[in-house]
Amino acid sequence: MNLKMTIFCILIAGIILSSGCTEELTTNEIQSRLILANSGMSSYTVDMKMNMDMIMDIGASDEPVAIRYDITSNGDIDRANKKMALKGTVKSEIGGMTPLMDTETYLMDGYLYTRNQDTWIKMEFDDDTWRQQDKMGELTELIETGSIERLEDESFSGNSYYVIKMNPDLGKVAESTLNEQQPASLDKNINYEDIVKDYSSTIWVNKKTFIIEKSRTEIRMVMAAEDLDADDVLATKSIEIASVIELSISNINEALNIVLPAEAQDAIDLADMEKAAMYSFS
Repeated sequence: MNLKMTIFCILIAGIILSSGCTEELTTNEIQSRLILANSGMSSYTVDMKMNMDMIMDIGASDEPVAIRYDITSNGDIDRANKKMALKGTVKSEIGGMTPLMDTETYLMDGYLYTRNQDTWIKMEFDDDTWRQQDKMGELTELIETGSIERLEDESFSGNSYYVIKMNPDLGKVAESTLNEQQPASLDKNINYEDIVKDYSSTIWVNKKTFIIEKSRTEIRMVMAAEDLDADDVLATKSIEIASVIELSISNINEALNIVLPAEAQDAIDLADMEKAAMYSFS
């Protein structure tokens, strides 16, 4: 055997041996690693698209009321400092009308700032509000409540990904979704486990970093009259909500410059508005 052939055989043997020693993770190990990686993420940019169809059967109407929302949102989340800046649009369809509204939201210094047309309003936010806005934290918490299934791997944008089907606690899914969307006043003793009728969620996990870089969730929920607040003035009989939510994550763990717009510095405090309303009715 000549020298070139010997070197060639050594290289081939090395490749075979190295591939044979490649670590093949179990599903439980992947779940543990992605929970750890995403829990420790300090910052990211999120692009979100959500389509939501709501059908309300109310006593004041002979026909169910159908509403559709198409929502887009893009912005930065600084988890380490609890700061956020999001801009987007909300298009709704109801009764033949299709109003389009621009949205702008900031979280910083203990306040949630939102722009309504040309008016800025602020309110103090708590941990629940922060969890609702932190999409990656929300996904990670749901993954912790259940199991995952590994689907066929995919590669795109120069990276390889584990494609994972999530099987979380559906009660937690319903509670998280409804507390964020707040489509109606809910009974305090609502049974969240029975609300979710259909659920499917897939995440794309970067094989090198174990960071979730993309997700798609489909969910359908139905709430009966007994699930709703007894003081519901519309006498709602039932509400059905079907949503498709797609997330794309980038700028992971990068420095983000989140600055409150100058016009939001003089935002009206919601607490002051509520006090003024109470005095006016007293």
